[in-house]
Amino acid sequence: MKKFEKKSAGTLERLRIRSGIYVSAVTVLVVVLAVLLNLIVRAVPTKYTEFDLSEAGLYTLSGSSKDIAHALTQDVTIYYLAETGSEDAIITKLLDRYASESSHIKWETKDPAVYPTFAAQYGVQSAENGSLILVSGEKSAVLAASDLYDYDYSDYYTTGSYSVTFGGENKLTAAIYRITSGEELHAYYTTNHGEQRLTDTLTDALEGQNLSVSPLDLLTDTIPDDCDLLIINDPQQDVASAGGLVDEMSALRAYLKNGGHLMLTTDSYYSTPNLDALMAEFGLTRTTGLVVEGDSGHYLNGYPYYLLPDYATDTESGTLDGIDTSRRVLLQMAQGITIATQGYRLGEYREGDQFMPILLKDENIDTYNLTNLQALPIFTPAGKVYSIEQATDGFRFEYRVGVVKRYNRQRVMKAQCDPGRGVNTMRLYAALRDSVLRGVVLPEGYSMKVFGEQESQQESNSALARYMPLTMVLIFIVLLLLFRNYREPVVILLMIPLIFIGVVLGLAVTGKVFNFFSLLGLLGLVGMNIKNAVVLVGQVGVLRSEGKDAYEALTAATRSRIVPVAMASGTTILGMLPLLFDSMFGAMAASKLKDPADLRVGDVVSFDSGSDFGVVVSVDRNDFTYVTCDNSGWITWKETADLDDLDSRDTVYTRYLTKASGDDTLSNGEKATESNVEDLLDDLMDDYEDGDDWDMSDRYTSNVFGSAKGDEAFAYTISDEIFDELDYKSVKYAEDLRAGDVIYDSWNELWGVVVDVDTKNEVCTYGSIDSKDRIAWDFEADFDDLDEMYTRYPSSSSSSSDDELTNGKSITESNVEKYLSEFEDDRDYGDGKEWDDDDEDFAWSLSDEIFGDVDYTKHSKTSKLKIGDIIYDDDEGLYGVVIDIDEDRERAYYVSVYSDGEIDWNFWTYFDDITTIYTRYPDSTSSDDTLSNGKKVNESNVEALLEKKLKDIDSWDMKEYYDSKVFGDDLSGAEGFAWMLSDKVFGNLDYERLSDKKELQAGDVIEFKDDDSYGVVTDSQGDSDYDFFYVTVNSKGRIQEDQRADYEDIYRVYTRYPD
Repeated sequence: MKKFEKKSAGTLERLRIRSGIYVSAVTVLVVVLAVLLNLIVRAVPTKYTEFDLSEAGLYTLSGSSKDIAHALTQDVTIYYLAETGSEDAIITKLLDRYASESSHIKWETKDPAVYPTFAAQYGVQSAENGSLILVSGEKSAVLAASDLYDYDYSDYYTTGSYSVTFGGENKLTAAIYRITSGEELHAYYTTNHGEQRLTDTLTDALEGQNLSVSPLDLLTDTIPDDCDLLIINDPQQDVASAGGLVDEMSALRAYLKNGGHLMLTTDSYYSTPNLDALMAEFGLTRTTGLVVEGDSGHYLNGYPYYLLPDYATDTESGTLDGIDTSRRVLLQMAQGITIATQGYRLGEYREGDQFMPILLKDENIDTYNLTNLQALPIFTPAGKVYSIEQATDGFRFEYRVGVVKRYNRQRVMKAQCDPGRGVNTMRLYAALRDSVLRGVVLPEGYSMKVFGEQESQQESNSALARYMPLTMVLIFIVLLLLFRNYREPVVILLMIPLIFIGVVLGLAVTGKVFNFFSLLGLLGLVGMNIKNAVVLVGQVGVLRSEGKDAYEALTAATRSRIVPVAMASGTTILGMLPLLFDSMFGAMAASKLKDPADLRVGDVVSFDSGSDFGVVVSVDRNDFTYVTCDNSGWITWKETADLDDLDSRDTVYTRYLTKASGDDTLSNGEKATESNVEDLLDDLMDDYEDGDDWDMSDRYTSNVFGSAKGDEAFAYTISDEIFDELDYKSVKYAEDLRAGDVIYDSWNELWGVVVDVDTKNEVCTYGSIDSKDRIAWDFEADFDDLDEMYTRYPSSSSSSSDDELTNGKSITESNVEKYLSEFEDDRDYGDGKEWDDDDEDFAWSLSDEIFGDVDYTKHSKTSKLKIGDIIYDDDEGLYGVVIDIDEDRERAYYVSVYSDGEIDWNFWTYFDDITTIYTRYPDSTSSDDTLSNGKKVNESNVEALLEKKLKDIDSWDMKEYYDSKVFGDDLSGAEGFAWMLSDKVFGNLDYERLSDKKELQAGDVIEFKDDDSYGVVTDSQGDSDYDFFYVTVNSKGRIQEDQRADYEDIYRVYTRYPD
């Protein structure tokens, strides 16, 4: 019996081993087949795997383009001049289509920064970024980037907007045809008879047919032998006959008899008998008359030369939106109104790839009103004059906002609605969807797309549905490897449908709907169920191996595992239970925000010390919307308030989880300062290198920002890598951006992370994802294009309240100036001493001697320049430390090092040559920018408080020294009085010097040119535009109010108003 049992055990073990080998082999085979299938799909040409879903067919070649591509017998190489990371996806995909249509077409990208002289070999000295160069053998053609797009400025002076459409395919096909079709054809247009200029439309059409267009003066030149087409466009003078200096008629006659081609347009207004006689020889006769409309429905009653054209526009345009097309427009009248209100278009001005219309306008065009329009004259062919008012049945003016909205480069019209309180968004959408689709009839070429929560849920559901089969396969493989047979994994997976019994019952009892969060819970429940099943089935297997039969093993395993499984599941359920009863944040504790302007959706706002409350619904850059309830119980969901109006009497309570205020550190444990962020960002740029691929379909969830994918996910990822769990807040002004901040560039339609900020040129450099789904760190954006800006720097990150100089003094400009003067004779930093390193190292070393470990901020505003700041003088190419500032001459004096290492304290530079400023002064904009009485800082409040403080001051001891926390210590006389009075009004607010003295305001401290006199402005508006009133003290310490002075008497102005 023992021998039999041993043999059975060995046989069972061998079977298990063979089964495991079989399962492993099958798994490897499945993985190999999946890889091979993926490689095969990638090898298929893109024209079979990619589909053009754009309404304008931006990525689809026309039939004529395909015909030309298929007929090619010569190789064509297209070079796309674009900086790496800034390629236009429309152009690259279009080039891919051309290459897929013909094996003779190839294209590649050339970065002008890497190959600066590449375009010169094709006769182009300064090709625009984004241009195309086509090469076939010895022939080449260049398409400028601006030529690939068509600009429509017809509505520019009425709506302030213009439209841009892509027209690159026609230009590209024409260029291919031109360089591969053999000998080039030539067209010439005459210029010596007052001819009209050829329109751009005509010249483009001719060049598209491989015809080069050139001017020709018949008085000085003969008709060239290579002239394939001669154009005479509406001549005002006649051609010369045999009796003149040049016999133009004979030249034209000989050209036509030899088979030449002539395109002639004339105007009956001009008399050209010689030209008429020549045309008669070839069977053409010009008849004087008018072209009239034969359809009575398209001209004014009885006047067939007064045309009533149909409305027409391309499918991409929204020009006719809201216009009653059943009422026609009198063409002559419309042209008259257009010229009177918009001007007459003479041409275009081009700068780079931008075009601006040149208009001839009446000097009083901006004063036109309804009466002017009604009085506009209409001239009839009979010579009579009528006003528009006599020819119309009424005037109706409607205002239209001049904004062209786009989505994925396509024009769109958007409508938005918010569900009422307590209404589920998805349930409402499901109820309205069918009725909307039935009620809204879309014209041909239009489509409807739903955004918002429904779109986000569809994206999430599709992602889950896409990866769910793979997830189940991976789970099955893991179970196969664990149990080494198919029976147990199949049994475990068959338990999954049983989950829906509890899910459906739970949703039915609670009245909830199955949404995205329910789906997340379901996935968690699947994982928990599989885990419990593995534990149970594994225990059954153990008991079976001990010799128990199937039923006994199942019941015993259930009894032994029911309690631990139930306890594990119960703790998970109890942990999630609070979320069931709180629709927003559950049992999270509320905390006060330090800065009320940092509020977010869901925060509770207490207005005016608790007199009113509201919950934030949405937040914009300058204001926010909230829901509230009045005393009668009436609920309002659309109350709006300005962020700037929130002050110390208002309180914001938030339940968002953020880092503790005392733990304002980066992910590497360093303090959240700009210098530390720049160092960490440099490390991350090595980890996320330029050119690395980025999965645009992968969704990233940030604990702070939320969920996103694509370039937005990249920005959140880098931001989290730097700031960890630090909370974010909106940035109101682009010049306040810093390295590591998250921005949205509306021009490039990209999210990114700021790398550098150039406030002087109002641009910032940022990292994001380019059109080829690759990481790039050299994107640039103008400040005006930044729609959204977020920072995660703590409010006090720039300087701690207890920061001081290395000599123990507070950080004020006077203290820095005095301390800095001590170093002029220092043995290491003195004038004429030798320095071993470069000028930048010297500047930072001297700055550290003064400021110690105080952090810096970078800007380029010379109006905020202070003594002790580090500057870069672009004219000298030197870094230095500012030692004096001359506002009148707009100069800064600084200390630096010559190239030979000699220290010099006598450098100076103009403000315009200062490109970068590093300051280590604390921010002048405190989070509590209020006056000493707690009121907001504005001129009216300052005037009232100044008047009140002056009533409490009878006289001033001229020998007394006054210590100001802001301006410095040991201030006496009129200077001490001025800063004492300023401190009584502004408290601890910091100051800065005004560069424009005419911008002074009440409360500003004035330093006069004569006798080192000081005063405080009491009224910035004097008796004229060049003077003001101030208060000071005389030599005996008596208060002197209502003193008047001119701007030219001022040496310096110090203001303490926040920016």
